[in-house]
Amino acid sequence: MRTFIRTAGARRLARLGAPLLTLFLVPAQAGAQGHESARALALGSSVVAQPAGLDAVYWNPAAINLHRQAQGLRMNLIGLHTRVVNNSFTVSDYNRYTGAVLDDDDKAYILSRVPESGLRLDAVADAEAMSFAAGPVAVSISSQASAEGHLSKDALELLLFGNAAFDSVNLSGTGGESFVTAGIGLTFARPMAELAGSPLHGGATLRYVKGLYAQEIVESYGQIITAEAGVNSEARLLARTANNGTGIALDVGLLYDYGRGWTIGASIVNLVGSVLWEGHPEEHLFTFSVDSLSVVNAGQSNLVQSHDSAYAIEAFSTRLPATLRLGVGRTTGATSWTAQWEQGLNDVAGAYTVPRISTGLEWWAASVLPLRAGLSVGGERGVGISGGSGLHTGFFYLDCGVGLGSGLYFGAAKGANVAFNTGLRF
Repeated sequence: MRTFIRTAGARRLARLGAPLLTLFLVPAQAGAQGHESARALALGSSVVAQPAGLDAVYWNPAAINLHRQAQGLRMNLIGLHTRVVNNSFTVSDYNRYTGAVLDDDDKAYILSRVPESGLRLDAVADAEAMSFAAGPVAVSISSQASAEGHLSKDALELLLFGNAAFDSVNLSGTGGESFVTAGIGLTFARPMAELAGSPLHGGATLRYVKGLYAQEIVESYGQIITAEAGVNSEARLLARTANNGTGIALDVGLLYDYGRGWTIGASIVNLVGSVLWEGHPEEHLFTFSVDSLSVVNAGQSNLVQSHDSAYAIEAFSTRLPATLRLGVGRTTGATSWTAQWEQGLNDVAGAYTVPRISTGLEWWAASVLPLRAGLSVGGERGVGISGGSGLHTGFFYLDCGVGLGSGLYFGAAKGANVAFNTGLRF
């Protein structure tokens, strides 16, 4: 019986696995919080107390005019950032098993790498173009496409071993979401008060968000039960999609210039923020069932039933992920040190509620060549390191940064971040 299910019968059971894997591979929102610059990435994303130039738009709007290179007109010509990370497999695992023929020991090792919560994949690509700042005012233009997928551990075990090793497989929890957005933001900052003789600055970024595409899984359920009479299975997937939306988001920040090079910063990204999706909103329902499939009745087509439908729905709203950041920094001569604590504030995709602590160090060689390094612990990405450099002349700058996700060296990393920025100062 069970040997049959792993061979000929697997062709039918694959019809159940296909939509579930489709859900896992669907991109999803992982942030919608704006562009991560090369400098911020290289410093472990720990810059809420010392964002440089237009970094302040996304990290702490109160600091838009406080960095040592913040005088005059600043323009970011282009900035790109991409991140791909997972919670289970390292670069070494990928190199070892890609294209290989797997035996049972290999499969057992692969399965052991996945936590009980299942396999998770995050990917983000964002871009910034022609943003500028002058004094306490900035205008920023950015876009973002993000990805987040989940595959339950039972689903992965089924794909690796078939159903011959167990009687029941729970495929629930496999899914994903997708949001692609663009937007324009206006940032303003000003001194608010004096504390112990030092200025406290406040700032805000108001963003208009244009939704380009949305797809989110509302419900996902599936199971396979192997009994003596045959295999029974059922699955239900409910998703909603739209191709046009609009929204408003508000970021706020505070920065205290304590003196002697010390600064203390705090910000909330997406304190207010949501997108109303009105362009062709639809729900898509997929159901699948198998009734007592066995080696005896495998030729009966009525044992496998599937249904796929789509229908129009009312416009729906999605909340943007809110994130709190608290940090401290100090600059002495050509060296700057930063530290930050980060916490998601709402339970939506991209708002990682596990706290993350990070720190970074920046040193300027001859005032034109910054050398940067960062370390982060916690959050959804575990322990990671980062670094970067750049070239800053009198009017032109170029920065590059790279970071490893959940690993202290390349072979142990479970993902990577890469970013670069270039712009002008007048």
